[in-house]
Amino acid sequence: MSLRIFFRERRKLMNASRTQTQFLPHSQSQLGFSLFELLVVVGLLIVVAIYFYPQLEAKRQTQRREQAQVALMQLAQAMDNFKIERGTYAGAAGSAAEPLTEGSPWLVSSEVPGGGAQTYYRLRIGFANEYGYEVRAVPMGEQIEDPCGTLTLTAKLARGLVNARNGYRRADCWTVPEELATITSR
Repeated sequence: MSLRIFFRERRKLMNASRTQTQFLPHSQSQLGFSLFELLVVVGLLIVVAIYFYPQLEAKRQTQRREQAQVALMQLAQAMDNFKIERGTYAGAAGSAAEPLTEGSPWLVSSEVPGGGAQTYYRLRIGFANEYGYEVRAVPMGEQIEDPCGTLTLTAKLARGLVNARNGYRRADCWTVPEELATITSR
């Protein structure tokens, strides 16, 4: 019994709405958007996404590279502290039990960002002896596509690149100011 009442009331409402829209101009009686209008909006959104996605990805690569630069400077500071304690840079790689002159540092985390789910750079000690060292940030994962390649930093805070592509120079890739490097490392 209640279904009959429901459908009867529904039919009355439908008839009432038809009679109300009969007297409106055609454009006002349409509700919603046409399929063509929706396709135009979706097409515009796709064009905007295609245009802005490479810029967004380049910005992400730059931010990850800056994290690696800061991590290299922190490693340089740890290397300087290591030399003050031990009188040499040698032994900063490997582990405290088995010191090496090259490899992964045991002074700081070797992954950038440290403790994250995704590693974008791995820190390495290229060489370490009593006179100096070279530390490297080697790109990993999504960051391999970064045209700057491997970032390097020496005991004298000389910045460099290894395997840079597309004509990228040190000035293009090292974005952390030298003043900050000097303050951080000394």
